[in-house]
Amino acid sequence: MKTESDTVDLLKKCGDCKCSKPLKDFAKLTKSHDGLQKRCRQCSSIRWKKYEISHRKNLLEYRAKYASRQRFIDRKRYERIKQDPSEYAKLLTRMLENNKRMAKKHPQQRKARLAVSSAVRCGRIVRPKICSSCEIECKPEAHHDSYEREHWLDVRWLCRKCHMEHHRKYPDQPV
Repeated sequence: MKTESDTVDLLKKCGDCKCSKPLKDFAKLTKSHDGLQKRCRQCSSIRWKKYEISHRKNLLEYRAKYASRQRFIDRKRYERIKQDPSEYAKLLTRMLENNKRMAKKHPQQRKARLAVSSAVRCGRIVRPKICSSCEIECKPEAHHDSYEREHWLDVRWLCRKCHMEHHRKYPDQPV
């Protein structure tokens, strides 16, 4: 038998907007006495956006520093694998199989990528040294909005993070 307390949703008061909201509107925080943050998710989001705007320069510097550190770690792992001939052979085999599978699954995307890489090699397109979205200095990737032949060389240059973020935001677009 259900009691009255079972049917009533438990509420908590947000520390910013002072509204009483259901517990599901608060993110978890194990350090807190009730296990939840003091701000609701909506207020936390607004607060973070304000912080990002006021600290944009510092955040960009931090992200650039972290991204270069991550590339260094990946490079070290690659160099370690390269030292072991059997591990390196496995890696090359996996990469080759993946490339073949993707080329077969997405032929238009493959042709567009090859057209861009050829144009960069020939000097018809110049790859910038910064991401067009976050303006971090990096080696950006070419993003195609359309894989139709006449748009193969119409690309936006995005860092890996921004490129993946774009595809998460618009999952319906082809990869």
